[in-house]
Amino acid sequence: MHLNDLLPEESLALVALSRAVVRADGAVTELEGEAIAVMAAEIGEATYRRLFVKAVEAFPDEGALKTFLVSIERAEARALVYESILTLAGVDSISVEEESLMGWLQETWEIE
Repeated sequence: MHLNDLLPEESLALVALSRAVVRADGAVTELEGEAIAVMAAEIGEATYRRLFVKAVEAFPDEGALKTFLVSIERAEARALVYESILTLAGVDSISVEEESLMGWLQETWEIE
């Protein structure tokens, strides 16, 4: 499975999580920017931008995002999104804030 195989809601989860992770420590690094560019290229840059705007509007805080993420059900999609976001978080070392979100996601989505 590839990122462009995700269903619309799963793609929204991917983009919303990418936004949350890069904002978690208060700064978007160059390496994070490059990783997001690769992600956007795979799902389509216009699609990424559209979903980013939707994520900003739909998830004003982490609580709203977490409520939405619980609705993502396909195990294969969960694993792909998790691995993609873990890779993004790890490009410049995972901050305490990123680790907290990733830990919650791993437990909630039952990622081994």
